[in-house]
Amino acid sequence: MITFSQGALSVTLRNPAKDDRDILNTRVRKIRTMDGSLRTYINTPASRTFDLSFEGILTADVTLLKSFILSTQGEEITYTDYFGTEYNGYILTDPLDFKSSGYDCDSFDFILNFKTV
Repeated sequence: MITFSQGALSVTLRNPAKDDRDILNTRVRKIRTMDGSLRTYINTPASRTFDLSFEGILTADVTLLKSFILSTQGEEITYTDYFGTEYNGYILTDPLDFKSSGYDCDSFDFILNFKTV
């Protein structure tokens, strides 16, 4: 089970198929030395993004998750994975992007993007 929490609010979902990737934000810095030569270097602070893929999540759980996302928009939240490791960051996924997976609309498939700070 994984948990998203912020203050007194929390949502627990079953384990996703987890893919994490490191996104490099490269910035080129330019410095002129005293002799006039130009020096450049790349500053690459890494931010980690988790793509959490869920399949067959029940409508009741999706409703709780949507209300959690809408309640905590723009606020830093804590993501606790199934190993108990905690990450602080933001959910980037729009809750309106969740699509029903079945004909009867009882379950949903979606990918949740979480970016650490």
